[in-house]
Amino acid sequence: MQNLTQRYWSPATFAGRRPAPPISEWIRKAVTVEETTQKLATKEDIVNIQELISNLSTVFVNNIAQLVYSILIAQGPINFQTLRCTEDGALYVAQTDTALDAYEVIEGTAGDNFTTKNFSQQVKVLDVFIYDNPAIIQISRDLVADFGGDIEIWKDAFYSVSALVRRVKIKNKTAGSNARYKLVGWYKA
Repeated sequence: MQNLTQRYWSPATFAGRRPAPPISEWIRKAVTVEETTQKLATKEDIVNIQELISNLSTVFVNNIAQLVYSILIAQGPINFQTLRCTEDGALYVAQTDTALDAYEVIEGTAGDNFTTKNFSQQVKVLDVFIYDNPAIIQISRDLVADFGGDIEIWKDAFYSVSALVRRVKIKNKTAGSNARYKLVGWYKA
């Protein structure tokens, strides 16, 4: 065995005369780990979803309490950003870069032929309320672009879409059954 008292300081390894302990590991107090794992053996196990849900609380459970601190980071349009939560732990979610604080309302009755309704500016969220009979709408992002395909909305229904919209074409689905409607366009003032 090497005589540790004869070692000298080495500037290359920053080692001194003090010897390191031969075993430097942390030994955790012995705990018997109890784990329960649910295995699927047949297709019938997958079909019986209610029983699977009732046993879900026993999947990957052990008797060792652990504490985890985590930070959620997401790729933004320019760089990575830390995600934030509300006071009650819900994740902050925004569909646009800022809150939409202004809106424009267009109301009317949809007849048998398409009627074009224009908002005064491009809106970021369109809410459509249909009251009496089913209706069909088409939307366009500006005053030049073509309208998209038909979107059918049932009677007594509400439809919301997060998209840039400037024009809406609307008509009733069934001839002779007029549909009362309300279009609400949300935008940033």
